Amino acid sequence: MRTLELGRFGRAHVWLREYHSTPMDASGVVSRVLSAGPTVPRIHAVGIEALVPRGPFSEYGLIGLSGTFGKEHPELRLEVPWTQVEGAAWDATLAGSPESPKLGLPQEYTHAIMEALEVAAMGRLIGGALGVRTAVHAAVGSSPNFMARLSRAGVELMLRGDLTDDELGALLEPLLLR
Repeated sequence: MRTLELGRFGRAHVWLREYHSTPMDASGVVSRVLSAGPTVPRIHAVGIEALVPRGPFSEYGLIGLSGTFGKEHPELRLEVPWTQVEGAAWDATLAGSPESPKLGLPQEYTHAIMEALEVAAMGRLIGGALGVRTAVHAAVGSSPNFMARLSRAGVELMLRGDLTDDELGALLEPLLLR
């Protein structure tokens, strides 16, 4: 895990080739199939946890993505699981204790995340399957929009591969601080 500063006050934990492996107890899965693109991702698993202060509150979220890819697959299947019940408390967090983040992904976040994955992957990623494998959200600081931005950033990290901390910051800041 790498820890980065985002802008003046934001922070992120980034996992390359892995993600926090606490599984979500999914109640359902939203999926979509796209035509495969030409690019094999350099990394097949990533995780991003970010905390971005916005005046009196902070945006917060964690997304773990992984995929299996290969030229033998003519299509790319995207999967976003959702949870009906809040999961266990997430203790190893960037968010402060008032946020009390929970493992899981509310169903109302799935559409925004799916759209972000589709935009980031369409015409780019080779065939196979790409999905959200873990997620953490907070009642106050998380939103469909922020979780979608984390998801898009995850696909970009998969495509670009190993980056220095400065390169990671340059990639994440425009996606997460806007």
